[in-house]
Amino acid sequence: MIKAPKWCSDAVPVRVGWKDPRTGEILKVQGFSEEQLAEWHAASQSSEPQPVFLAEEVVEESDVEESQDD
Repeated sequence: MIKAPKWCSDAVPVRVGWKDPRTGEILKVQGFSEEQLAEWHAASQSSEPQPVFLAEEVVEESDVEESQDD
């Protein structure tokens, strides 16, 4: 199976080489067949964990004093 160069491990293979997933820039020119690309995409989808998104609730302290029953 094809592997991304160590210096750009998040690169994605395309027909002409390795592409930066954010900018689309070709980082390394290297020819790949459709079979190699299909194998890489199948392996990367099954082995990479899905991202987990966390939502944080922001709680602001208020200046309101609690009333006390006397």
